[in-house]
Amino acid sequence: MTVANNLGLDSPMPLFEHGRIWLATTPVPWTYRINGLTLIASQAFEGNVYSDDNWFVFMNKRRSAVRILHYQEDSVLLLEKSFLGESRFPKVSHSPDCGPFMELSRSEISVMLSPYSQ
Repeated sequence: MTVANNLGLDSPMPLFEHGRIWLATTPVPWTYRINGLTLIASQAFEGNVYSDDNWFVFMNKRRSAVRILHYQEDSVLLLEKSFLGESRFPKVSHSPDCGPFMELSRSEISVMLSPYSQ
């Protein structure tokens, strides 16, 4: 099953096909949209969010929803998915060594977004 299917998209969008996937280690205010999420990512990556092929995954405080931010050549993609039931996201260490984002593999993000994961 593709990540696009896990997000509930009917079309086979090539999500996460290229680039690196970054999960924010702390929840973000759910009122943040493109500009607020871009600001968070820009501060962590020193403004390189527009040129690099990165996917930024943000979760809400209850860990029951996700927003995914990705910049393409001349546009920005913002996806959102809410989950019913238990949290879908791993507990993240808040040690001093852990930065504002941790890298995820394609298989990890696929499992996290799967409607069938427990």
